[in-house]
Amino acid sequence: QGHLTRATGIQTLIAKGAKMAKMIKKSDLPQKICATCGRPFTWRKKWKKVWDEVRYCSEKCRGARA
Repeated sequence: QGHLTRATGIQTLIAKGAKMAKMIKKSDLPQKICATCGRPFTWRKKWKKVWDEVRYCSEKCRGARA
């Protein structure tokens, strides 16, 4: 009984006037082309600080480089 459900928690935040974070569409995120497989891949939060250095879409492609 002591915990809030997700819906109740959101309703509480709204009732208190808290601002909700704006949702960003995946189609609006930056993209790059993988240097190994040539497929496009999209920015990920874990790459936030190193996005300029990211060249491969996955560990598999990074390991397959020549």
